[in-house]
Amino acid sequence: MRVRMGARALAALLPMLGLGGCLMYAAQELAVTPTLELCEMETTYRVNLSDESRRRLERELQGRNADCTVHAADIKARRDEELYDRMYRNQSP
Repeated sequence: MRVRMGARALAALLPMLGLGGCLMYAAQELAVTPTLELCEMETTYRVNLSDESRRRLERELQGRNADCTVHAADIKARRDEELYDRMYRNQSP
């Protein structure tokens, strides 16, 4: 339950604007986002970020002296939970 709430919180905090397949984030949004969720963005969505968003994210993580390896287990659990939800929980009987 906690994992799904985190994913929903991420979606609510960071509205994404899709431009040409890239995700863009404003600096103000990143500043109020928990480090765990920034690390999740870094590891999970990095390939889809615009160049400017990638630089903003890197600056924010550097400014916090964040070590994303600390959050690796939580990020994996979130990913696993999301995949499980998509495959099994949303099926109708």
